[in-house]
Amino acid sequence: MLQDLLTQLQSTLDDDLCDTRLLSCRLLRQLLTQIGRSVDRDYLHQFYPCLLKRLDDSSDDVRLAASQAFSAYMQCFSGDYDVAMYRAHLEAIYQGLLVHLDDQNHAIQLSVLGKPLFAHLQHRASS
Repeated sequence: MLQDLLTQLQSTLDDDLCDTRLLSCRLLRQLLTQIGRSVDRDYLHQFYPCLLKRLDDSSDDVRLAASQAFSAYMQCFSGDYDVAMYRAHLEAIYQGLLVHLDDQNHAIQLSVLGKPLFAHLQHRASS
């Protein structure tokens, strides 16, 4: 049931309506915060391209909500995460997030930088 809900959320992240994309990002953040590490990591790997795409949304509100959802997303990976095996995923996430450190909207820069995203990724990469 959880994967069905996440699949539905994933599809609404690409909706034509800005409000739907915004609410989807916010709901995803709340859901990921609640379920934490109980989601299969392979299933989670299917999600980050959608979140990266929302970081390029035309709406600053959606982009900000997507960066907050990314923070919750990164907390879903357990301590036994195999960095070597999933290196390509980590590199794609890093590259996608690094672009937004130079975002024209300062709030989005701070959101990407100020969240535990890079600290969490760096800790995983150095393990």
